[in-house]
Amino acid sequence: MANLITAWKEDLSRQGKTDKQIEAEQQTQQTLETQLNEYLHNEEAQLVSLHRMGARFELVSQGGSASMHKGVLILLAIQFVVSQLPALFGFPVSDASIPYYLLNLSFLVFPFMAVYLSRSWNTQILSYLAVFALVCLLVNLQQANKATAKETTFILSALHLPLFGILSLAIFQKQDTFTQKLSRHLRFVGEVVLLTFLLCCACFVVMMLSITLFEAIGLRIEDGLVQFLITSILPLLPLVAIHVITIKGSRLLQLTRLLASLFLPVFTVVMLVFLAFLVFEGTTVKEDRSLLLAIDALLALLLLMILYATDLFETEQNSRFWRVMVLVSSVTALLLDSVALMAIGSRLLAYGLSANRLAVLAENLLLFANLLALVLALLTRRSTAKIQAVFLTVYAFWFLFVTLFFPLIF
Repeated sequence: MANLITAWKEDLSRQGKTDKQIEAEQQTQQTLETQLNEYLHNEEAQLVSLHRMGARFELVSQGGSASMHKGVLILLAIQFVVSQLPALFGFPVSDASIPYYLLNLSFLVFPFMAVYLSRSWNTQILSYLAVFALVCLLVNLQQANKATAKETTFILSALHLPLFGILSLAIFQKQDTFTQKLSRHLRFVGEVVLLTFLLCCACFVVMMLSITLFEAIGLRIEDGLVQFLITSILPLLPLVAIHVITIKGSRLLQLTRLLASLFLPVFTVVMLVFLAFLVFEGTTVKEDRSLLLAIDALLALLLLMILYATDLFETEQNSRFWRVMVLVSSVTALLLDSVALMAIGSRLLAYGLSANRLAVLAENLLLFANLLALVLALLTRRSTAKIQAVFLTVYAFWFLFVTLFFPLIF
């Protein structure tokens, strides 16, 4: 119990509290503990008093059971075999087939993640797999005559399908309410994306070392190794990441919080400097399509970090500095999105409507509304959980709409 109290005091110190403030909070906690002693045992009174003073508690993972490890190994083996089926049936990965491989990558990854998260073969997972199978069939029928990745709707489907898949996994979160499910899923996605990225980096390091070693003895394996890595190993990594987080979640969560704390201020500063250059140099974004796409990608990444930081702020009572930091980041992203919207509007007036421009316009409008709602909620000190639950639902439906209906419309 002494270690728990020490950890609570250290957490108060990290939040920016002075020694006097920490001492005052501890005295309040001890007074509350004395009152609770009339109804509870001593240790129970200490735990309840610390909880009421804002302390956080986490269950310590004792490691996964043998059945969990066996289950994930079976899923990984099945996923690996499925990834080899196209080559076995005479459709190896090539320049002609790689667009279709990328289009169907979501159907190789997300069903297995859903099965792992579901834990049992109930009605929910069976319905999810049936819907995903239907979407897979519809997407491939629609794109059957679009063998080149230059087709706009083909690219849009390949980009939006994994985004829909990521959000669709929220239904397997165990929280009680819909808002709690999406809030927990947002943190979960951040953790999975981070760990998957680190695993990808590790795989590429091993690949480069292997290529170098075999070249030293006169063997060139890069073509086959790169293809095997991309088609057979990388699709397994999200499921591996989910399993590792399930087993060692509390330890990895500390790393995620640290990276969020480091990168949110850095990205905010970069965006502010970029906006300043746009203003003082008079650069027009609308003439540079690549720059506009880069801005949208950075906006999406910044929004993810803002949402993750906002959720941590609300659940962990962070310091006033972080409230200001999240607010500044949101306002910066809002200004940058305004620049992007003006550029997209100019391109629409100049070149007319197309599938790509409509998709980008709608998504930037959603981002703008999302960021504006976050800024207003932060300024009025209201919870952002319900607001964000609504927007995440709208994002999911829009991603599915683009995937299924844009090929019919355009």
